[in-house]
Amino acid sequence: MGCNTSKAKDNKENKDNAVTQKAQQTLDMLSKQQTTWQVLSIKGDTVFKNMNTILLMDPSENKFSGKAPCNIYGGILTIDENGGIKFSEVYSTLAACENIMQEQEYIARLQAVKSYLIKDDKLYFYDVERSDVSDSVAPIIEFAMPKK
Repeated sequence: MGCNTSKAKDNKENKDNAVTQKAQQTLDMLSKQQTTWQVLSIKGDTVFKNMNTILLMDPSENKFSGKAPCNIYGGILTIDENGGIKFSEVYSTLAACENIMQEQEYIARLQAVKSYLIKDDKLYFYDVERSDVSDSVAPIIEFAMPKK
């Protein structure tokens, strides 16, 4: 029985190490890649694709900012080595416009983000912990690098 327990423990440690290594690679990509991202969809709704909603992340300063359909926004950015990410102390200007409801949804979803994944030059935000992200878990926000 002790042998099986040891084997299970080794398997768990190997899995944990692989998850940690993958998270570190993703963290490295996030800090090395261009930090400006354009929203493609929120919960699969692509209406945001044409609204030019931009997110600028500056991990070295622990800040984020951006332009939504109506307002400029920003706040505190926290990224950890396990693929976790948090947007806090979010502020925004107070202009009203035709797309204010979509903007409010975007800001609310941004504050619900718990983890991220970068794949094929796209950035995905999830409302679950990084260890729970799988192909069956849909991102709550999808970004792409803006075209130059």
